Amino acid sequence: MIFEEIDIKKHRDTVVQFRKDSFNVSFGNAMGFGEEGEYLSWLAEKIRDFPEGFVLAKEDGKYIGQLELTIREYEGNKIGYVNPWIM
Repeated sequence: MIFEEIDIKKHRDTVVQFRKDSFNVSFGNAMGFGEEGEYLSWLAEKIRDFPEGFVLAKEDGKYIGQLELTIREYEGNKIGYVNPWIM
């Protein structure tokens, strides 16, 4: 397995599909996904801040998952939070 940093222009369809799939698994549908453009804008901003924290997992030439690492503050401490999406 290899990890490839997300390039929104190159991986647009893949990251949108992974995000929609995560809503389907979590909530039973993708209704809460909202607008594609909103997600892509959010993702672009986060990638600018921390590019190595947003990657696609690739195995045998096929994308099989997506990881998003964000830094959040909790009780005055910064913590890493990982959102995994595996197909």
